[in-house]
Amino acid sequence: MVVTLGSGDSDTFTFDTNTGRMSQYKAAIGTGGSSLTGNLTWNGNGSLAQLGLIALIVLIACSVAGRSQPVGGHQATVRECAQATNTRPRIGVQYRGYVKNEDYSFSARIPSGLTAWGGVANDAPFHGFTIFLDPSMKSCIVFEVHLRVDQSDAPEHQPAAKALQLGGARAWQTTEEGPAHGLALTNVRTVFSLKRPSQTDDGEILLIAPSSELREAKRKYETFLHSVKLGQ
Repeated sequence: MVVTLGSGDSDTFTFDTNTGRMSQYKAAIGTGGSSLTGNLTWNGNGSLAQLGLIALIVLIACSVAGRSQPVGGHQATVRECAQATNTRPRIGVQYRGYVKNEDYSFSARIPSGLTAWGGVANDAPFHGFTIFLDPSMKSCIVFEVHLRVDQSDAPEHQPAAKALQLGGARAWQTTEEGPAHGLALTNVRTVFSLKRPSQTDDGEILLIAPSSELREAKRKYETFLHSVKLGQ
């Protein structure tokens, strides 16, 4: 199973056909070749026996390929929901109300009346979810979080980006408007970094909405964004 995240990174999950348990997962970062692979072995009673991690780091001269980040002072073009995530409604884990994940010291509240979809199996590692704001899936909020494996993977932001605080995490927000398949879209992108004693977590909270419907979509985005707590 392959899941492409809103950042352009991808996760691959491999399961044992006999037991149904996960045997390997691989997080591919951008298109530069960097990856983090975890090989899992299991005890006879179903408990995890060992998790071996292999990190492959490929350094490149500019920002991480495949991510919608400024390169040469120019922000990437706007994205549609279908481009930003492979997650679809009613696929994978669903989240409503209060959501918490200990691995990333993360908590948030899904806005009332909405459902977030993880797009992966229940026992797959948590890397975020997507909230679709309308039945047509033209408006969505994509939340993604991952472990930083190299300093060059730190999220970049424009100098004029709005500085925010998401609990213990530093965040920066930018807004971009542009056409996509004849539809005027707005992307509001909030990137964040959380430094912890044993690791640094990076991520993105991306709003995608038709510009004509931005007011209501942004109200829901701000409601979700203000509920996000990292490192608390």
